[in-house]
Amino acid sequence: MPKRLRRAYLGLLNRCDRAKPPALYRLNESQDLALERYLDAIDNIGFGIHYGLVEQQANSLLEDAYTGLDEIAPKVSKLWARRWLARHPKYRRVKAKSIEVQRKLAQKPAALLDWYTRLKDLIDERGILPEDNVHETGCRIGVTKEQYLYTKNGRTVFIHNLL
Repeated sequence: MPKRLRRAYLGLLNRCDRAKPPALYRLNESQDLALERYLDAIDNIGFGIHYGLVEQQANSLLEDAYTGLDEIAPKVSKLWARRWLARHPKYRRVKAKSIEVQRKLAQKPAALLDWYTRLKDLIDERGILPEDNVHETGCRIGVTKEQYLYTKNGRTVFIHNLL
C-alpha cells in the first residue's frame, strides 16, 4: 500500500497539512514574518504585490542573514515566490488595470492626500532617510498592460499608464 494511502487510512496528516514547513523551505520563521510584514506595508500604501517583489525581498533577507564564507548567499528559485503566495491565502490574486495618470489624479484628491500621508507615516516609522530613496526605475516594458498582482484585501490595483 502506498504511504500516502496508508497515512490517509490511519487518519494522519498529509504533506500539505503538516505543521512544519517544507524540507526545502529557505526562510526561517522570523524571516517569513519579516517578509509578510514587508508585503503588508507595500499593500497598505496601494502597490500590488508581484512575484518579482516577493522573490527580491526573500533574497534580500537571505543575503542579510548569510554568515557563510562563500561569496554568494543562497537564493530562492524562480517558482519560490509563487509557492510562497500559495501558502499564504490572505494574499489574493487580482487583475491590475491600467489607467491614465491624469484621469486617476482627477478622481479623488482626498485619497491621494491620504496615500501620501500614509507613505510619510511609514517613512517616519521605519526611519527611512532621503539618501535611502532610490529614484531610478529603469524602463519597464509592458507595465501598462493588464497583469495579475496580489493584494491582501482583494481590491482593484491600478497601474499608471504614462502614455
